[in-house]
Amino acid sequence: MRTSEATTLFDYLYWAGDYPNLESVVEHCKRDESDMRTWLASLTDADFDAPPARDEDRQPLWHYVLHLVSHDIPQFSEVAVLLTWAGHSRGDIGFLEFVGRRPRPG
Repeated sequence: MRTSEATTLFDYLYWAGDYPNLESVVEHCKRDESDMRTWLASLTDADFDAPPARDEDRQPLWHYVLHLVSHDIPQFSEVAVLLTWAGHSRGDIGFLEFVGRRPRPG
């Protein structure tokens, strides 16, 4: 996972000079997502309970993962408001709607 690179659409747009067009932003987002999913799939329960490999970190990895998820919630809401104001509401985009649309195992 490339943790030194921007990880949100807001960050990509803020650093827009690094991307010549929207397609390059989309491609970068797709690569980042693929890398993240590969990394997450490789983790075990023990990995989540241990601190990250950096010496200065003392908290378990799951604390940082939860921080990242909760940090993006306000940004997600802000984007939804901006899309609605621009006349492109995404409709019901909450977590319960998301999990309700996913196929259930079995």
